[in-house]
Amino acid sequence: METVDDVLNNINGLLSTRANTATDELNLIREPIIGTYFYTQFRCIMSLIGLPKNAHQMPGQHEQLHLHSSCLPTNLHIDPREMKRLTANQLSCFLEKCETLLDFAWEYLNIGHWKSIKIDYRYFYGYICVAKIVLKLRQIYLLNEHCLNESETDDSDEDAIETEAQVKSNESLLPKGMDLESLQLLIKVADLACIMCPPIMNGIASEMASKLHQLIAPCYSLKWKTLSDDIKSRQRVLIKPIDSAKKIDSIYCPSLETFQQLLQLEKPCIITGAMDHWPAYNPQSNHHWSLEYILSRIGARTVAVEIGAKYTDSEWSQNLMTVDSFIDKHWVDGTGKGYIAQQELFQQCTELSHDFSIPDYCGLGRTIETDEEINSLGNIVINGWFGPWGTVSPLHFDPYDNLLAQVVGRKYIRLYSSSTEPGSVYPFSDYLLSNTSQVDVESVDVEKFPMFPSLPYLECCLEQGQMLYIPKGYWHYVKSLSISFSINFWWT
Repeated sequence: METVDDVLNNINGLLSTRANTATDELNLIREPIIGTYFYTQFRCIMSLIGLPKNAHQMPGQHEQLHLHSSCLPTNLHIDPREMKRLTANQLSCFLEKCETLLDFAWEYLNIGHWKSIKIDYRYFYGYICVAKIVLKLRQIYLLNEHCLNESETDDSDEDAIETEAQVKSNESLLPKGMDLESLQLLIKVADLACIMCPPIMNGIASEMASKLHQLIAPCYSLKWKTLSDDIKSRQRVLIKPIDSAKKIDSIYCPSLETFQQLLQLEKPCIITGAMDHWPAYNPQSNHHWSLEYILSRIGARTVAVEIGAKYTDSEWSQNLMTVDSFIDKHWVDGTGKGYIAQQELFQQCTELSHDFSIPDYCGLGRTIETDEEINSLGNIVINGWFGPWGTVSPLHFDPYDNLLAQVVGRKYIRLYSSSTEPGSVYPFSDYLLSNTSQVDVESVDVEKFPMFPSLPYLECCLEQGQMLYIPKGYWHYVKSLSISFSINFWWT
C-alpha cells in the first residue's frame, strides 16, 4: 500500500517536471491587477513549492516580506528544500495564507459575467490551489510521522489505534495516516482549479486529482454495492414510439468519402459500428462505463451539475457537487432532476478520455480546404452528458457540426432542418437564448405557437453504441429515456 510519503513524492514529481512550463503562465498574473500585497504573498507561496522565479514584476531574491506571522519566513526567495524543514505548525500558517489568497481570488471570480473576468485572477486561483495541495500533503506527512513516533514510545496506545482503524473500515483502504475526508477535500481543491482556471502546467491539477482519486477508488467500489440496489429499483426506461416516415436513416461505419458527402448534403444519419472498439462501450472491457466504474474513477470529483428540468426554466440553476453526491441526490433520493451537461468533462477527468477515441469523421469539412483548416487548428470540442432518465435538452441549434455518441443508455432525439424559418420555431428574444426555442416539443401550446405543429421533422431513439450526425444549424431536442452517458464532438 502507498504511504503518505509516496503520494507526496508522486505529486512533487509532477510539480518538478512541469515547473518550467509555469513561467509564461505566471507572467500572466500581473501585480497591478492583483495588488502588491496579495501578489507578493502569492510569489512567496510559489517560491516555497519550487516554481520558477523569473516571472516579470517579481520582487528581487532578497526582498523582505511582512506576512504578519512570526512563523512565516521573511525572505521572498525560499529554497524549496526548506519546505522539508518546516514544522506542521509553520505549514499551518502557510495553509492559512493560501486560504486567504483563495478567498481573495474567489470573490473576483464570482463578480460579473465570466467572460469579463481578468485572466490574472483565474491563474492566481489555480496556482494557489496547486500549492495548497502540496503543502497539505506535507503537513499530513509530518503529523503522521509524529503519531508513529508517539506510538513507538507508548505501546499502550497501540490497541486503541488499531481499534479505531478497524472502526473506520473505509479508511483502512487508504495510505496510512490519510483519512477519507482529507483526501476528498484535496481532490475538490484540484477540481476547483480545473473548473475555475485554464489547464495550468499542462493540466497538472487534473492529474493531481486523478492520482489522489486512485487512492480512494476502493472506497467508492464499496459504496457502489450499497447504491446498486437502490438505483436498480428506481431505474426507468421510457418508451418512445418512432414514426417510420420520420425516422432518421442509419448507415454502418461509412467511409470518410461517404461521410463527407453527408456533410456536403447536411444530411443527418445514425452511424452504427463506429464505436464498437471503445472500451467505454464494450461490456467485456475493464473500462466499460458501468456506474460502478464511473464511481471508482470519478466518484469524488467535483463537477458542475445543472439542476432543473431544462435550462430554459426560471428555477434552473447550476451547482458544484461531487459525482457521487449527484447520484445520491438526483438518482437515489429523487429530489429533482440533475444533469452533468455540456462541459469539457474529459479535460477535467482525463482518465475517462482514454476510454474512447475521437471519430475520424470529426477531421472532415465540407471541402478539402476546410479539412486542412480543421486539422491545423485542432478545433474539436468534446462534451460529456451524464444523468438519469428524463433529462431534457430543449429544442436548440449549435453553430457546429455535431456527432453525438451514445455510450450508455438511450435517448429520444428530434431534428428540425437548419432551413426552417426561424420565426416558426419561436426562439427566445434574449441574446443568450437566441439559439433556443420557447416551444415544449412534447407538449406544444398551439395557441401560443400556432406555426410549430406543422413543421416537418426527423426523429430517432439513439441506442447504446450508436452515433448521430447532427448538421450545423439543425434544431434538435434531446430526452434521456434511461440512465444515460453520451459524448458529443463539435467541430467546424
